[in-house]
Amino acid sequence: MTVAWIFTCLLGSQQLSVAPPTVPVGEPATVRVVGESEPAVGVHIVREGPDGERSEVGVSDEHGQLRVTFDEVGRYVLRAEIEGVRCLAPIAVVPERRGWLLAIGSVPLGLALLWWNLRRMSGRARDAATG
Repeated sequence: MTVAWIFTCLLGSQQLSVAPPTVPVGEPATVRVVGESEPAVGVHIVREGPDGERSEVGVSDEHGQLRVTFDEVGRYVLRAEIEGVRCLAPIAVVPERRGWLLAIGSVPLGLALLWWNLRRMSGRARDAATG
């Protein structure tokens, strides 16, 4: 009897989830709010920052979702009360990705390796022709 009760509670439980769980500064994350078994509409979502300050970020739409962006790096907790149950969802905000720096360094290195390999191949071809 206890196993069936736990299984029923897990299937029918309220949920607050964030995707992705780690997001760069300034990029949106999607908060999903689920009630008993369907999206919860009109749920107020509160953000608690690394300093403990709380502020409301919005209300879930007709699909039980809300898009949120963060301006500062840190670990945040999103809170909501879904059908009388307090739910929490953690999210980590990381520094902005800077892939262009890697690209700027990789292009000259790639060209240098291409030149070196072509030079070696032409040297081997000359040796094979003369030898």
